Amino acid sequence: LQYEFDVILSPELKVQMKTIQLKLENIRSIFENQQAGFRNLVHKHVRPIQFVVPTPENLITSRTPFFSSKQGKKTWRQNQSNLKIEVVHDCQEKRSSGQSSSLDNGNSLDVLKNHVLNELIQTERVYVRELYTVLLGYRAEMDNPEMFDLMPPLLRNKKDVLFGNMAEIYEFHNDIFLSSLENCAHAPESVGPCFLERKDDFQMYAKYCQNKPRSETI
Repeated sequence: LQYEFDVILSPELKVQMKTIQLKLENIRSIFENQQAGFRNLVHKHVRPIQFVVPTPENLITSRTPFFSSKQGKKTWRQNQSNLKIEVVHDCQEKRSSGQSSSLDNGNSLDVLKNHVLNELIQTERVYVRELYTVLLGYRAEMDNPEMFDLMPPLLRNKKDVLFGNMAEIYEFHNDIFLSSLENCAHAPESVGPCFLERKDDFQMYAKYCQNKPRSETI
């Protein structure tokens, strides 16, 4: 078991496991904040509306019952001023509750933003590392004289066709784009401009895709 786990737990897998663990912790934090907000709503004391019985001189003769049996709703006939006082009080309580809820939502959004940004940076690092592994472990080995006789004849001297401009893509991500994303770690709002400022550089993927059919053919 120890041997098998040592083989399985590669550095790349460990990075992915840490990323998943961070994601689970962030999700757990969001749920805890939501649960705290729900508990506050359940335990909040709501003052009931005080029904004031009108005095005889203020009674208005009407055939409409105070509680409508057909609609099942309360029909107000008197004391509109008291009702307004209750409504204002209720709105104030809802506003204060809404402000605390907004703070919780704001914290949750910050957690989500940080999680998305961290995942983006971690994914970029893994991508750069995997590109380097392919270039070093496969593309460079095609220039190794000791490997020449082991390669199928169709692959000999076809390095540029097989890998396309992968080396150019690696250099861009490793030397430029990765560091640019890492600089956005504490400023999520700068991620968008980071992509837009380098939109012309991403055209190198068009060249890679155009070469892909030739690569797959051989």
